[in-house]
Amino acid sequence: METRNDNTRSGLPRIARAAVVASIAGGFALISSLSLAGEIESKIARGGKLYDKWYEITDGDLPSKTHSSYPKEGKKKKSTTWRCKECHGWDYMGKDGAYAKGMASFEAGAEAYERKDFAGALKEWEKAAEDGDVEAQYNLGLMHANGVGVPQDFAKALTLFTPAAEAGNTEAEYSLGVLYHVGLGTEQECAEAAYWYNKAADKGHAQAQCNLAGLYETGEGVTRDYVKAVDLYGKSASQGYAVAVFNLGVMWENGVGLESDDAKAAELYRTAAEAGLAAAQYNLGVMCAEGRGVEQSNDAAKYWFRKAAELGNAMAQSNLDVMNATNGEAGD
Repeated sequence: METRNDNTRSGLPRIARAAVVASIAGGFALISSLSLAGEIESKIARGGKLYDKWYEITDGDLPSKTHSSYPKEGKKKKSTTWRCKECHGWDYMGKDGAYAKGMASFEAGAEAYERKDFAGALKEWEKAAEDGDVEAQYNLGLMHANGVGVPQDFAKALTLFTPAAEAGNTEAEYSLGVLYHVGLGTEQECAEAAYWYNKAADKGHAQAQCNLAGLYETGEGVTRDYVKAVDLYGKSASQGYAVAVFNLGVMWENGVGLESDDAKAAELYRTAAEAGLAAAQYNLGVMCAEGRGVEQSNDAAKYWFRKAAELGNAMAQSNLDVMNATNGEAGD
């Protein structure tokens, strides 16, 4: 959909679409749950299974050659190097318990972060990230992206999000998409953003679905496809994501990717407006002033313009000033 202000039906301009890329502060968030004990225990248990008869767990054959990563100066040979005591330890936690310490370092970092001991969190997550802990890589990336405990560094965040995203972490996939979409820490690459958004969107990530819909709507990084945009906005909106609800309303109002329906647009604008989205409050105010999709009401229009203005929407404040100057404080 082309971004435009439609002035054909009244003197009140309309917001064509909401910003679809979430801000770093609003779009990135630390994992909500820090209860990782069960997950850690399951990792240790699986490590034990892999150690005992790993070739059965992986449906492989017992190797006859020395492991390619085993040091040449090591004391073991052939298949024993694939599960030897020197590296793994007989307790399944690695030599001197190194594996157990590595797994626990993410939890320790999370506890430090909760205490606002950002230096401690950074230290623990850096250790865990180096050991390949995906959650540590993602959360460490967040610290650099948001400048928490460290100077803000999007390039560093990108290097941390990348391995986590490649390992399938949904939030990292979305966050990496945002960096490429906006061009933070890297050149703007909408095709790359679309790739990562798609990964997260396929797993039901509402913000990724909405941002990907925006790319299909504008044709940035992908072939423009309004039908696909409507579908993705719909999936995101069904999860209650207000920006997607609003953008879907815009498409209903303008008849892009579907038949124009002012009543449906107004319904969606109201949902997003009640969720606190200023752009939706503004557009709903316009529809109330014009009587499109809803009953005409200057009082309702002023109400929604006032709401949007309180959130900093300058167009809403301007319209409110015009209505008050023209009609005084009189209502309908």
